Amino acid sequence: MLLDIQEALQNGKAMIAEGKLQLEVVWDGKQITGVSVQSSRPLAACRVLEGKPAEEVMRLVPLLFSVCGRAQGVAAAAACEAARGIAPNDLVVVARERAIAGECLQEYTWRLLIDLPALLGEAARPGELADLRRRIGTARDELRWHDVAGAAEELLERAVYEMSPRVWLGLRPASFEKWVARGEAPMQRMLARLRTLRLGGDFGLLPWLGEADLLALSARLDVEPDFSQRPTWQGEPAETGALARQLGHPVLAREVGQYGATAAARLLARLPNWRNCPSSCVSRAQWASVAPRRGRAAASRRWRRRAARCCTR
Repeated sequence: MLLDIQEALQNGKAMIAEGKLQLEVVWDGKQITGVSVQSSRPLAACRVLEGKPAEEVMRLVPLLFSVCGRAQGVAAAAACEAARGIAPNDLVVVARERAIAGECLQEYTWRLLIDLPALLGEAARPGELADLRRRIGTARDELRWHDVAGAAEELLERAVYEMSPRVWLGLRPASFEKWVARGEAPMQRMLARLRTLRLGGDFGLLPWLGEADLLALSARLDVEPDFSQRPTWQGEPAETGALARQLGHPVLAREVGQYGATAAARLLARLPNWRNCPSSCVSRAQWASVAPRRGRAAASRRWRRRAARCCTR
């Protein structure tokens, strides 16, 4: 299986479109002896935004940076509003949270129900994604977003956790290990397989950044031309992503403490994020009616989009 993953990574052009990352892994027949990462991202693309009106910038950003285009558009709008000293109203905030949550649901479903299963010998489930994308694509009002939230909650329980997501997040260590060991669901088998492969390592993780830290990084972007290409935090590269965001979660803290910051931990780190997306598709009052209707307790909190993390390894 390790050879299958290594071969897939070496054939990066077949998996990763232009403008993304190309990974090359050197395998000596026994172990990985070298890795290189090449980015073909056009770093100068943002120059086309210089001198443009704010409305034009907000229209162009999702087109220039199409990966997570909705989140990119929301970030651009927030930046323009901050520069103007404008605070968006509640309706705008809700609409943006829904857009990001819908995009996150689609991306996570694609990666965790289609791409990763194919690499780890499980059956891909494109039908699950097709139904979810159809619902999100037609969500134009409260009723449709309510439908998206309910369908997403059902999908998570059926295809990922094999139980209520809220109950899963509260599993004690022994119960969680029993859940993985059962091996009845693809997610359980994938986590167990990734644990045995011992892929990944314990890298420096980007901590939660306060306003002062974010302002300092913003200043570096202005004065250091190469910072966006090779960003660092306190003089060192720092890993971003789900593992960095969720390391404080009890389930993930136990995983890393017992098995290390492996590929299994990075997969596991996505599950709390994924679980919180449905609640952002509806208002808090509505979410309280979505979960109990399907036998679930109301979500404990509203999912929030975390601050953008600008340092990568």
